[in-house]
Amino acid sequence: MEVTATPPAEQPRKRGRPKGSTKAKVEKDKEAAAASRARGSSGDKKTAAADESYAHWKILVPVLYDWLASHNLVWPSLSCRWGPVLDKGTYKNKQRLYLSEQTDHTQPNTLIVANCEVVKPRVAAEKHIANFNEDARSPYVKKYKTILHPGEVNRIRELPMNKNIVATHTDCPEVLIWDVEAQPNRHALLGAQDSRPDLVLSGHEDNAEFALAMCPAEPFVLSGGKDKSVVLWSIQDHVSSLAADPTQSVESTGSIVKPADNSTLGPRGVFQGHTETVEDVQFCPSSSQQFCSVGDDSCLILWDARSGNTPSARVEKAHNADLHCVDWSFHDDNYILTGSADRSVHMFDRRNLLSNGAGLPVHKFEGHNAAVLCVQWSPDKRSVFGSSAEDGLLNIWDYDKIGQQEETGSTAPSAPAGLFFQHAGHRDKVVDFQWNADDPWTLVSVSDDGESYGGGGTLQLWRMTDLLYRPKDEVLEELQKFKDHFRSVVELFQASLSRYRNHAIGFEAAETWPWEEQLLEKDPLGIFLKFPRIDESFRKLRTKFQQFDEDGNGSIDLQELKHCFSRLEINFTEDEINELFETCDINADMSMNFNEFIVLLCLVYLLKEDTSFQHDKSSPELMNPRPTFETIVDAFVFLDKDKDGHVSKTEMLDALYENDSGFRSSGKIAMKRFEEMDWDKNGMVNFKEFLFAFINWVGIEDDEADEDE
Repeated sequence: MEVTATPPAEQPRKRGRPKGSTKAKVEKDKEAAAASRARGSSGDKKTAAADESYAHWKILVPVLYDWLASHNLVWPSLSCRWGPVLDKGTYKNKQRLYLSEQTDHTQPNTLIVANCEVVKPRVAAEKHIANFNEDARSPYVKKYKTILHPGEVNRIRELPMNKNIVATHTDCPEVLIWDVEAQPNRHALLGAQDSRPDLVLSGHEDNAEFALAMCPAEPFVLSGGKDKSVVLWSIQDHVSSLAADPTQSVESTGSIVKPADNSTLGPRGVFQGHTETVEDVQFCPSSSQQFCSVGDDSCLILWDARSGNTPSARVEKAHNADLHCVDWSFHDDNYILTGSADRSVHMFDRRNLLSNGAGLPVHKFEGHNAAVLCVQWSPDKRSVFGSSAEDGLLNIWDYDKIGQQEETGSTAPSAPAGLFFQHAGHRDKVVDFQWNADDPWTLVSVSDDGESYGGGGTLQLWRMTDLLYRPKDEVLEELQKFKDHFRSVVELFQASLSRYRNHAIGFEAAETWPWEEQLLEKDPLGIFLKFPRIDESFRKLRTKFQQFDEDGNGSIDLQELKHCFSRLEINFTEDEINELFETCDINADMSMNFNEFIVLLCLVYLLKEDTSFQHDKSSPELMNPRPTFETIVDAFVFLDKDKDGHVSKTEMLDALYENDSGFRSSGKIAMKRFEEMDWDKNGMVNFKEFLFAFINWVGIEDDEADEDE
């Protein structure tokens, strides 16, 4: 009888980058093109599906995100961390960011200290969120300092109590400690001598590449490595050891690090319990003596240094494959997260763990299609955490939502339990991410794009819209206010349209305004193609604009706008003024030029019934702009045939057909005007676009139409 051998099950791939595979993006772009041709149809289909998914995500960015910045990396970085906040501004904060450059040895490996601008919530304009180039560098991220690192940077961790102090792991037994402010800025030139770390922590007997943590309670450092051990240090011991023995210097076997004199420190303790490589470690947030570790032996182990070097509790089979990451909740120190090559995240309650290896997770979170590489609890909400994986996704979970049924029915039936947001902005494995403790719903994430997209990496700073995580009742109340606000604008447009139609068919009201009589005297088509010359009104408004521009810099900031509203007796709440300012700041530069100021005044006219120019009252501060604004509104509602708040090319042409005199000559002008109005080139013009373009057209000479003929 013939027996067919069953092939062995495929083992989960070990984490990390295969050595020697690192290449710059430019070089890998060439190789990727050749590889794409060699892959054949199956590889092309896989890449095409990934590209289609990414394109779909990008379309949804303005809806899902409050802010997003994407920064292309020439060399991959396997870690990213937030540093200290340097400056807090009105609209954005300046903050340090740590990342690395993992090169192919044609350039030195580097630890990068960057300065980034973190835009505050509800500040970024929608068009700036959507219009990013994933292949370009972001203006929000700028390199500040380069440290030439001895070996590849596999992991970066900052000291919570002093974020200028960072620890790094590379392919050696030591942990390197850096004071980034004290380190000199270096040029990354081939052959240049490596920067010297401020302190080297020794204690491992084999390479320690990934497992690294720094304690939030005290200046303690924790590490794990290929020697299957967990090692604990106290940075404070460095000062004590120098006082006791100023000649002390210890260097581990096989080290690639050349420490400066007296810069090596031995451990507080070495903890044995794993049977395979230790992949990640984490402190209990409230104690420097309690910590946990996970490894390739599928074990989760809890330690208490006060009771010796043996485990205090363990789970022998925490997952069905290697464990890659672990995090300990700082909201409730009973809860621990683990991520694994089996594509899942498990949440454990340490009260249920025993020293004999027994213990089941409280819940299993399954929403990734590849090995999970990083997990971290949210600093803002106790039930929220994130997980990133080799599938290119960064999932945001809320375990409070498990078992809840959404009344709206908007959640897909197939959505994993607890999953409420999925960041799909990366196109290859997301190797690290971190919540921002100083801006809790802002995250930084980094992907290693070497395998699928030709090398390099992608760094992203992002924040989902607060409509997704704020209390449901609060969100619904805000949306209702927006709905009522929108309805009032529509009603104003409809009323204006009704006035226009009544006059157009010959029914004149008992009271007519001069601007209406002037409108009836002219062909409506001529009005929209060559708008009435109201530049005199705008010139008067410009004079007032210059008076409101208190510092004379050619623009009005938010504070000056508030003074302006006070002088004009326009009664808006603080929130309404802020919202108007953001809406009319079309250039998104935190100030208003004259054109944007006119847009704002027109919106005030539409939305507020108690302003001086709403009822044709004379105002010493502002010459009556009512006729101008009425003309603009009527022009827009005449063009907006289906009354959906937008003007399309078809509606523009329909307006011409309604009065076909001179259509051949004016059609070209109409299309030219439409292109000027349609900023985002989506084929639709909203009222704000129309109004801004109208302001630019004031004063157009008659001979322009003749030239187009």
